[in-house]
Amino acid sequence: MYINNQFHASIYQPNFQSQKVSISKLQKELASGLKMDEIAKRNNISISTIYNRIKQFDLPSPRKLNVQKIKDAISLLEEGQLSQKEISKKTGLSKYLIAKIITKYLMISPHKKRLEALKEMLHLPLSNKEVAQRLNTNINNVKSLRCKLKLGNKDNKKIECLKQILKLKQNNETNTAIAKKLNISRSTVLRLLKAYKNNEILI
Repeated sequence: MYINNQFHASIYQPNFQSQKVSISKLQKELASGLKMDEIAKRNNISISTIYNRIKQFDLPSPRKLNVQKIKDAISLLEEGQLSQKEISKKTGLSKYLIAKIITKYLMISPHKKRLEALKEMLHLPLSNKEVAQRLNTNINNVKSLRCKLKLGNKDNKKIECLKQILKLKQNNETNTAIAKKLNISRSTVLRLLKAYKNNEILI
């Protein structure tokens, strides 16, 4: 069959350029929390192509990634060291979703949990700075709550005094002897022991 060299057969060549995508880049974008349509637009590919690549290269799907983020958020909330805003930034979850997680999975909010831990810590013979460092909180919060609960230095001295009284009591010392050794009145010894017995002072 004669073919005129002046004419060239037009052969269809599908353009796969739009289907090419860096797997490492796709993995990062999936982990970043971008929506599927945003990832598709950035890489000039279809959403179905993204799902094909997820299946082909065993990449974590958006659903699996979200489940893991929620687990991480719950763990951080239970630790009570970070604020909701910090957890949102760390996990990539919205503050609205963090609030929903608290409602669904936790019996007590992180704020209340931190407050309870702070109250408990204030009964220990620790300075405001030490309490703030242990709970990773602002020292002004510690001072404010200590003032509100009336747990000032006087109370810390009471706790220290009570510890010494109880230690001497273990050695079968009388209240009079304890008062003399600690340079306090016998009535103070009796009052502190009574408060300890009634759980008014925690050590």
